[in-house]
Amino acid sequence: MANRFGRLALHMWTIDTTPLATALDAAREAGYDAVELRRIDFKRCYEAGMTNAQVLDLVRRSGITVGVLGVEYGWLFATGEDSKRIFGVFRESCENAVALGCDMLMSAPGPFTGTIPEAIANLRVAGDIAAEFGLRLAIEFNSQHPVLNCMAVQREIVGSAAKKNVGLLLDA
Repeated sequence: MANRFGRLALHMWTIDTTPLATALDAAREAGYDAVELRRIDFKRCYEAGMTNAQVLDLVRRSGITVGVLGVEYGWLFATGEDSKRIFGVFRESCENAVALGCDMLMSAPGPFTGTIPEAIANLRVAGDIAAEFGLRLAIEFNSQHPVLNCMAVQREIVGSAAKKNVGLLLDA
């Protein structure tokens, strides 16, 4: 579905509860160039009894490119044991992105909150993990978030993290 504006990708939120195999087929048949997969798409497949390898195979067999891979929310403000768990999941998402030929991760802040210094420190960690895999990471702007609700704060966090592979995602 390339047009004068470039490539078009279907964000899976658009067809949120559609089973992944059906959604991938629909995107391909509709002529999209790529899809944006989310962590929840993987989780739903796991809950249906699929392994990570089976989910990756399903996506590859679909024949559609993964343009962006979403990671589990919460890492931006995670601390302690939760931080260890969620950065392990983040690393798994990086591995999945590489396996699918996708070079861009995205994350919204989700419903979690904390301080700006925590967000900067965790963004540095996430940026370093993504860089290990040669990936870029985009933090989605969310005007409704209690902390990250203005561009000045978003720019402060991304700028202070000072990672070349980290930037902002403005979802129009």
